Amino acid sequence: MILPEGLEFVLESSPLGRARTTAELIAAELALPVAAIRSSPLLMENALGVWEGLTAAEIDDRFPGARQAREADKWSYVIDGGESYAVSRERARRWLAGCAAPVTVAVTHEMMSRAIRGAYASLSPAETLARSHPQDRLYRLDGGAITEMVIAQR
Repeated sequence: MILPEGLEFVLESSPLGRARTTAELIAAELALPVAAIRSSPLLMENALGVWEGLTAAEIDDRFPGARQAREADKWSYVIDGGESYAVSRERARRWLAGCAAPVTVAVTHEMMSRAIRGAYASLSPAETLARSHPQDRLYRLDGGAITEMVIAQR
């Protein structure tokens, strides 16, 4: 696919592996060089701190009661060395404020996608947390509206 001539377009990605790989696939489809992908730490997944890489059972074993405490206040709970959804929402706001191109394609992760859409639409914490981001979805944010699009399978 070739982009329309003169279209100001930015492809921005979390620097984390899966997102970066997806951004490279998108760049190839759009006939963009990989060097055109902007890397943004603001698009990284929520940091899970000391829970990173652990299963639920391992978290329960090492940090008794912590998952239940997080479920009781998922929006504000901060995992040691990690961040809360409230903090992620502020990161999402900073990212949105920096989008200057008429068209920006962001490749990010499920929890950060929630935070971006919540910040964009000024959703409440409960509305933001109720959002999901299946792997086969794109979201268009335009004119205050959020449109969910399903990716066609080849």
